[in-house]
Amino acid sequence: MTKSVVSEQEYIKKNISGKPRTYSGFFSFLYFRTEVNQVALLAVCFGLFALAHPFVTKYANRVLPLGESFDLWALTEHATGSIPWLWAILLSWIAVLVVAFMPRGRSKQVLLVLAASLSCVLIIAASTFGSVDLIQDHLSRISLSTGAWFSAFALYILLFSVYQESKKWVLIPILFIVIITAIAPFQHWGIYREYIANSEIFKSELWQHIILVLSALPLIIVLGTVLGVVATKKAWLEEVILSLNGFMQTVPSIALYGLLLPLLSFFGKVFTVQQSLGLLLIIIALVVLGRLSSKWLPYGPLTSKIKTTIGFIVFFGIIVFLPILTNLFYQLFTHPIQWFSSFHLTSHWDELGVRGLGTTPALIALVLYGVFPLIVNVHSSLQNIPKDIIDAAKGIGLSPHQIFWKVELPLVFPFFINGIRLTCLMLISLATIAVIVNAGGLGVLLMRGTEQSVQDLILLGCIPAVVLALVIDAFLRLIEGVFTAKGLK
Repeated sequence: MTKSVVSEQEYIKKNISGKPRTYSGFFSFLYFRTEVNQVALLAVCFGLFALAHPFVTKYANRVLPLGESFDLWALTEHATGSIPWLWAILLSWIAVLVVAFMPRGRSKQVLLVLAASLSCVLIIAASTFGSVDLIQDHLSRISLSTGAWFSAFALYILLFSVYQESKKWVLIPILFIVIITAIAPFQHWGIYREYIANSEIFKSELWQHIILVLSALPLIIVLGTVLGVVATKKAWLEEVILSLNGFMQTVPSIALYGLLLPLLSFFGKVFTVQQSLGLLLIIIALVVLGRLSSKWLPYGPLTSKIKTTIGFIVFFGIIVFLPILTNLFYQLFTHPIQWFSSFHLTSHWDELGVRGLGTTPALIALVLYGVFPLIVNVHSSLQNIPKDIIDAAKGIGLSPHQIFWKVELPLVFPFFINGIRLTCLMLISLATIAVIVNAGGLGVLLMRGTEQSVQDLILLGCIPAVVLALVIDAFLRLIEGVFTAKGLK
């Protein structure tokens, strides 16, 4: 009996291309076709789960820990307009569920956008318009409960499902969120009342939080890029750089602040500007000496020892100058004229802001922690460039510098932007701990809310940090997409 030979084209046509294969049997309902938007299904699961939990909680005053919880059905009974919030939101999630199983196409995109926009509007309206009638006096307030937070998380996932269908359509639900947020009443929310009572502090600490991130970012970009490239090009330094970089992630931030406090206090009181400039000249001279020794002296054990010694001295000098550089960038962002007017060669650094408490230890910690993802991304992306590409560049006569700038850098640029994005997200979260060393930031609101046992004040410090991280993440993803070559997408 002879076997029929099936060509490769016929096999692909029968088994891979064309319509999706169907499965029969008792468990056939478990098979997901490729058209199903599984991200939307996950959002529906969280949205339906949220309906079974309390949506808002009414507190009699600012500090009372216990309150009266209301689910969506109770909101319908207490609202003057008697809008059936529970059934309306339930139907919106059912609409998302139905659209998720539709085949891909323009109609699915449009209907998913409409269903997502409807869900966003109804959930925000239920938490604002639906709860406004619960307040009877000026002391009571409304806080979001478990159901509202799960609904917010479900909406966040739902926006990703819309983005999965079409990147442009995701702006429509966001536009509806902005519109309903602009017209909805928030004056009865506890977090809004905390903002009104602490508006000046909130604005100043939010700006301080942003300044801390922006002050640390330039140093992180320079150090992360240089160390990532050096770890790739110099094999004998690769293990040292990556080991130290990984070790810093194991040091608790509070312990690092404790170590920096006496060191920076000693540095600020002992060192002057003139001594620091002299140390800078010595470092520059050693770098020049190291470059000349590699040209003049023959390669051997003596040359290697000289380079190693110079490298450690330069590294120590960079560590010494790290407090100065972080303080310099911070002063440039805040009050540069006043700082430069008090700048004298005989001034001690504690007179210029380098102290054990304040922004300097906070910025040093941000730099030491934030440089990790950038070094890893730059190093791994450079290592993963195919060797054939480098050989082809050498074959057409490009020098090592030309290969780096014209070949390697364009290839690793998306990973470089991704490293900066991860660094920014890490800095935003770490900057909240800067309040421990009196550096300010949104951590001030977290600390006060914890001390006073006011949940809404804690949320006033948390939510802006989350929103700031999401905005920066979306912005850097956009830059990454714009500047990435079409062949790499």
